[in-house]
Parts: sequence; structure tokens; C-alpha cells
Amino acid sequence: MLLGTKIEANVNGMALMIQLPTGLHVVDDAYVAEHDKLAREADTSQWWTIYDVATRYKRQPAWIKDHILFPPRLEKQLHGRCVIYDGDGGGRGYLFEPTAFSKFMREWFPEIAKDIREGTTK
Repeated sequence: MLLGTKIEANVNGMALMIQLPTGLHVVDDAYVAEHDKLAREADTSQWWTIYDVATRYKRQPAWIKDHILFPPRLEKQLHGRCVIYDGDGGGRGYLFEPTAFSKFMREWFPEIAKDIREGTTK
């Protein structure tokens, strides 16, 4: 193991030394919070395609269409609110507004899971 950063401190009168392996770093909570904020913003700063959604939810685009986009009661919730459907304008494919679609998936997950369990897509 290659040794990198050495951290020395005095804790309650006792000397403490920690040697971190190369490539590991100690960061404070503010740094982690800023990193997480920037990662979230980068992920939601542009619309997702159906391929982005398929990758995110680990399903094929056809599965997303059959179980999320096409069931009429779900389409009614999605169409124009957080999904632009293929053919709505210019043939660009499906476009998803990231924040609203993520919220929809969290809220509707129990219903979607129930439909899949029962083999129904109403």
C-alpha cells in the first residue's frame, strides 16, 4: 500500500497520527454538501431522453413505454406536465423534465409496482 497524506493532531493531550493511503483524502462536511449539490444540479440541468431514464431506472426503453408512459391513467398524469411525448412537436422523441419526473416516480411507485405485480397496465 502506498502511503500518502499524513494527518497529525493533538486530541485531549495525546498525539494522534493517521497515515492515509495514496488517493484518499479527508474532506469536511461543507465540501461534501457542495459536491452533492453540484452533482444534483448537473443531473437535472437538462431534460432527460428516454435513454437517460432507461439507464437511471435500469429498464429498457420499451419497458418504460409499456409500464410508465402508455398506461392511460399514468399518461394523463405525465403528458405535458413532466414528459413531452414523441410526436408532440418535431419528432424529437420523449423528453422528461428531471425534477418533476423524479417526483412523479416517487409518488406513483406503489401504483406502478402494483400494476407490474398484477400484470396490469390500466
